[in-house]
Amino acid sequence: MKVAFVLGTTAGGTLRHVQMLAAGCAVRGVPTLVCGPADHAADFRFGPHGLGPDRPDASPVRFETVQFGDRPSLRDGLAVLRLRRLLSQDQPDVVHAHGLRAGALAALALTLATRPSRAALPLVLTVHNAPPSANSTAAVYRGLQFLAARSAAVVLCVSGDLEDQLRQAGARDVRRALVPPWTPDDPAPAPVSPDDVRRELGAGERPLILAAGRLAPQKGFGLLIEGISDGFVPGIFARHGHLIDEIVAVDSDAAISEMRRLARVQRFDFWIAVAAITATLLVGVLAGVIIGIGLSLIWLIFVATHPPMPVLAREPGTQVFRELDEHPGDEQFAGVTVLRLDGGLFFATADALEDRVREVALSAPGSAAIVLDCGGMDFIDSQGSAKMSEILNLTKQAGVTLRLARLKPPVRAVLERDGVLGRIGDDKIHGNIDHAVNAQLAVSGGHHADCE
Repeated sequence: MKVAFVLGTTAGGTLRHVQMLAAGCAVRGVPTLVCGPADHAADFRFGPHGLGPDRPDASPVRFETVQFGDRPSLRDGLAVLRLRRLLSQDQPDVVHAHGLRAGALAALALTLATRPSRAALPLVLTVHNAPPSANSTAAVYRGLQFLAARSAAVVLCVSGDLEDQLRQAGARDVRRALVPPWTPDDPAPAPVSPDDVRRELGAGERPLILAAGRLAPQKGFGLLIEGISDGFVPGIFARHGHLIDEIVAVDSDAAISEMRRLARVQRFDFWIAVAAITATLLVGVLAGVIIGIGLSLIWLIFVATHPPMPVLAREPGTQVFRELDEHPGDEQFAGVTVLRLDGGLFFATADALEDRVREVALSAPGSAAIVLDCGGMDFIDSQGSAKMSEILNLTKQAGVTLRLARLKPPVRAVLERDGVLGRIGDDKIHGNIDHAVNAQLAVSGGHHADCE
């Protein structure tokens, strides 16, 4: 049996709970995959600050980065694709998501994952915290709650009010999640009497109200803060940051500020957000969420299949080659075209590379050589290798020499296994672009003075 945990947020004790579950699976011989934000990778290694004392006999706990943001955003589409690939590769027997966002995105990833059916890979959802109900993301969270509740085989909630919410959202099997306050290896806290607490807080004989919970708006601390501000209830709080602002104030300008930021930073993201908001208002929350994620996936596919392929030229007096469009005064060499592929060479980008080679090199009069800078190419599949072989055939038919520069080891290994490097020749594989250009100039009898 294998288990995959999906961790979206670490608030409200979620991180500690997932640590306890992962450690428990490991010591019982269950291989475990944890998918979550990159800054929590160290939290899932055995050690004093992670899963506890080292256990040589424990099954492995593998951590893979799935970058969830602090709040719902259009970038969650990337997290869905990443999660889909990990689940398809690892093939766990059960997926346990923690939090509404993690549950909703895991449900989408499972829908896309390469499994015979959804039933073959059940989703368990644990809900630790109530979703926001009074800020700009409340509607989005209601849509995520609806999707996660109806997709999960079992929903575990830490409190009765959360159980009621998830049942109303359509969950089929809702149960209570029992989260122990500490693990057996942790030292138990020393007992403290109520009188000690009163003395420590200076409460005297006044009524003492103890409210324990994460200081977030959905926890309902607003009424208590109002009592404190009106002088009816004495209050003492210990919290990092501005407590009252965090609990009481609902930043009504947050959504407008975020839209302005999107319009300033990336206009396409802005229009996706506009489309998602419009769909939410006209059709419904779920439709808005699906449209937003769908448009993000379309954008991702477009970007992945149209990687930048700039023509390069040399900065005068150096060996540095940079984009000609940005530096039109840089040195170009007669008959030699330097082209860089910024991205992997695979089935989705192979034809684009061939078209670009035809456009900038094979169609140019007097073209003698193409130097393909592979420094930005970190991945190549079998179709990409086949396309490189086709490009080699095209260049030979046109009487143009093909040279490769800055090949990375994984890409070199694939091209070697497919026999492409052998056909190109070791003398046409170079460590950097400058060596490739000089080698071509030496063969063709050109000189650096030939630069245009």
